[in-house]
Amino acid sequence: FVTMVATAVAALVVYIDQELDAHDDVGGICGYCVGGAFSMCSNYGILICYDASVGGIVGETNSESCGPTKITHCLNAGTIKGYEFVGGIFGEGDHGDIINHCLNVGEVNNHQKDGKSDPIGCFNNPEDLGTLEKNYYLASSHDNTKNDRISVTSDMLENGTVANYLNDGETSDNSPWHQAINDGYPVPDQSHNNENMQDFENIDGVYIISSVADLDTLRKHVENGKRPTYLVYINADIDCEGIDWEPIGTSDHPFSGRCFGDGHTISNLDNTNNQLKEGQGFFGVVDINTEVRDLIIGPGSIKGTYGVGAIIGCANHKTKTDGFIRIIGCGNAADITGNYDCGGLIGGVYSDSEMTLTIDNSFNMGQISGEKQTAALCGFGKHNATITGCWNSGIVTGTESNMGFARADKDIIVRNCYNLNTTFNQEGVNQFTAEDAKDGTLCCNLN
Repeated sequence: FVTMVATAVAALVVYIDQELDAHDDVGGICGYCVGGAFSMCSNYGILICYDASVGGIVGETNSESCGPTKITHCLNAGTIKGYEFVGGIFGEGDHGDIINHCLNVGEVNNHQKDGKSDPIGCFNNPEDLGTLEKNYYLASSHDNTKNDRISVTSDMLENGTVANYLNDGETSDNSPWHQAINDGYPVPDQSHNNENMQDFENIDGVYIISSVADLDTLRKHVENGKRPTYLVYINADIDCEGIDWEPIGTSDHPFSGRCFGDGHTISNLDNTNNQLKEGQGFFGVVDINTEVRDLIIGPGSIKGTYGVGAIIGCANHKTKTDGFIRIIGCGNAADITGNYDCGGLIGGVYSDSEMTLTIDNSFNMGQISGEKQTAALCGFGKHNATITGCWNSGIVTGTESNMGFARADKDIIVRNCYNLNTTFNQEGVNQFTAEDAKDGTLCCNLN
């Protein structure tokens, strides 16, 4: 990756069979990182920087806008060469960065006699120092010894001593580092990267969601306007039964950013006591440049006045800046009820700018009920809406004219979409039967 902003990376291994070189900001995983997290990653490549900032995992970090970078349980076994800020794990760090339980067994070579280099990583200014704990390096890779950078011998690597250090003396199937017999050094165990996703939780702007409590924390942070954008990873199926659901994002503080559902399901959403507000759904109100991927809303009941949808209630952008709303690979099985601008995935898009709406490879199975201006997937897309490869099997009431599948003021394009037993007379919508869904015909047609 050349540049990453508020991004989390887990269990990525880089093998490069030739030299990777650039003028500055060279990293095995990422060249330049603006607030992010790296866990269980490894580099085995040869990295060469002709100027400043080269590291086995990250070349340079910047903590000013998105908070510090966190690097945990990472390995460098490659050769790192440069002239200034040359490090085994990171090249040039910034204030507040957290680096712990990392191992460097590769060569760190500084071509400039007075240039900064370190077996783990460098900081430009004394006030920029981060927090480094339990980081180890092969003694022959560098002669710089500090308390937070511990030198080890090849014998200690080979006999499992360092693996024991990195695992904090605990050995189990869930230990983050493992070492096979005859291996010269331990490596991060990528098969257990899910157990180490908590390493990302404290990175500013990155949210790993595994419970109702995590959802509540995210909602409160958005409501309080803590950040301009968010990066959300849903890490488990979550049952919200018995919870009086309050959506994430309001008209005063809309959600903006990216949410990756990883195919997980949020079930039993019920907003009975919060249905009178604008924008009801998993996300209530979102702003420009929001994307939701691979998230499923399970059975439940979402109600509102207008702007009601399972994934997003409504998008409300009040400036002239152009942008996008994207719903990719998502699905809904909850019932949606409102007065108008109701849809299975998104209720409405309200914008003074050319905000494009894209819905791809998604579905609705819930019952959609509105008095008017209601559709299966999108209640009101304003303009520049594109719907591709989607299907609906839910009953829809409150539709208008020939836009019962997806609705917009103008410039709506529907391609290769399917609706159970009716097409709503909408261009681009094909009819399928229950038998088509059972025997694979629908799947074949969508593909």
